[in-house]
Amino acid sequence: MKIIAIDTESTVGMLCPISNQSIMWEFDDADEFEASILASVLEGVIAADFPDDVTFCKEPFKSEWLKTCKYNVCSEEYDLENEADDNYEELFTCDILEKFDDNYIALDVTTYGMACGPSSFTSYFILDKKYESLIANLLIKDEES
Repeated sequence: MKIIAIDTESTVGMLCPISNQSIMWEFDDADEFEASILASVLEGVIAADFPDDVTFCKEPFKSEWLKTCKYNVCSEEYDLENEADDNYEELFTCDILEKFDDNYIALDVTTYGMACGPSSFTSYFILDKKYESLIANLLIKDEES
């Protein structure tokens, strides 16, 4: 799966080329976000820290993803109890996404904020590869940038 990094300092989301609905990188209402995913060309949204959470994924991607993720996360190669091996994002990008399927692309979206200090959160917006050439035209620009 090809991974395309998205600059979230200049973009706030993307337009669905089918429904023309906005899909924002950050969302406040999970139900509204899920509805926008179901009505879009996205196959799913996966959080790098929680690669087995398929709440915002469609079938058949969802089932295939869970099989791939379970195999990788549960393999003896990774000891998630060991602090040295608990980097889910590395596991996700190095193993799961690269081995998954060439029919999809993943938009690597990292958002930034403040918690007890600076924090970041990476999500992958999964699309069919046929939409790759449209990505630049679908991005919603941040009016402040």
